[in-house]
Amino acid sequence: MSKHQKLRLASPLTAVTALCAALTAPLAQAATIEVLHAFVPATCNQPLGNPLRQPDGTLYGTCYSGGVNGSGIAYRLNPDGQFILLHEFDNSFQSEDGKLPISTLVMAPDGRLWGATHEGGELGVGTVYSLTTGGTFTLGFSFDTPTTGSGPEGNLAIDSAGVLYGNNYEGGGGKSHGTAYSYSTTTGAQTTLARYTTALGPISPTNGLTLGPDGMLYGAAADPHRGGNGELFRMNRDGSGFQQLALFKRTTSGAQPRYGVTVLADGTVYGVNTTDGAAGKGAIYRWRSSDGLTVMHTFTGGTSDAEQPNSVLTQGADGALYGTSRFGGANGTRNGGTVYRMALDGSFSLVRSFNATDAVGFEPTGGLTLGDDGNLYGVTNHSASDEYAGGAIFRIVP
Repeated sequence: MSKHQKLRLASPLTAVTALCAALTAPLAQAATIEVLHAFVPATCNQPLGNPLRQPDGTLYGTCYSGGVNGSGIAYRLNPDGQFILLHEFDNSFQSEDGKLPISTLVMAPDGRLWGATHEGGELGVGTVYSLTTGGTFTLGFSFDTPTTGSGPEGNLAIDSAGVLYGNNYEGGGGKSHGTAYSYSTTTGAQTTLARYTTALGPISPTNGLTLGPDGMLYGAAADPHRGGNGELFRMNRDGSGFQQLALFKRTTSGAQPRYGVTVLADGTVYGVNTTDGAAGKGAIYRWRSSDGLTVMHTFTGGTSDAEQPNSVLTQGADGALYGTSRFGGANGTRNGGTVYRMALDGSFSLVRSFNATDAVGFEPTGGLTLGDDGNLYGVTNHSASDEYAGGAIFRIVP
């Protein structure tokens, strides 16, 4: 587990009966929610990433822990609801496998699935790996702390040529506190794009990079020497042209940018800060080249708002932005969480509140995936039957 994460660790559990029947409940925008698969604790704990959906309806995803080795799994959920265990990660410190898959899976042009693990590999400090859709595992690259950085964090971005882009939380040599890297899925070439230092600005990123429509890479990270609250930045895909776009202010735009950013087709950047802001419970911000940083929503918590946003934002079929939160909603600050919607003009509403008796589980995490069917797909981190168990894969139908 990385140093900054506050997730509860799994404890030894007995298996629970999988809940495969759909649950339908009235939601704010006349939406429904359906349980597609309920995780069994022995198989999956902490499903951190949003699932990857293919046009035929197949979903692919990872769980940070669980499996026979306790070090995480990769899975496939077929359109008929059949759950397939694709890979169980190794728990040894140094191996030809990874440990603790941290990223959502992406699909390369050749049809292989790619992801990153926070630990494991030949030096024990993280990997980039691939899987076929049938589950054949290949170790792509093992990181090392002094040169390439270590402890991959957040999701991977991928371009049309099959090049992956990501962040490491630490390492990189000298005074570095993490790195930005690229990895070619066709040639196997790994490149360190940037070393995060206090001189550069951001350090120890806890999220990945986002590929914008201008071809640049966007990200957000802590910045202890420029106010300490974090900054928004971008760079070229070869690591050149690093630009600081905005500095966050704890009392207004919030702090701790733990999750990635979303860049719309017009180049507008949206993101969340997990804590602080005017009400102390996080904020949604917007950045445009024309007018800079704007706070679009201040989270206030309670039963009518979200608290502690815990995902990158996803643009829905209606053009609005959707996200998840750890707390807030009808159940307040314990065993709850929300899915929320924000229109581009800042209009905000709760789509779904979760609670500990909900068959879909509680504390949605990792964000949402927009399917080509117009529906949103996500996961909950905890089960209704046991708060330390993996939750469920769900679908929200607007």
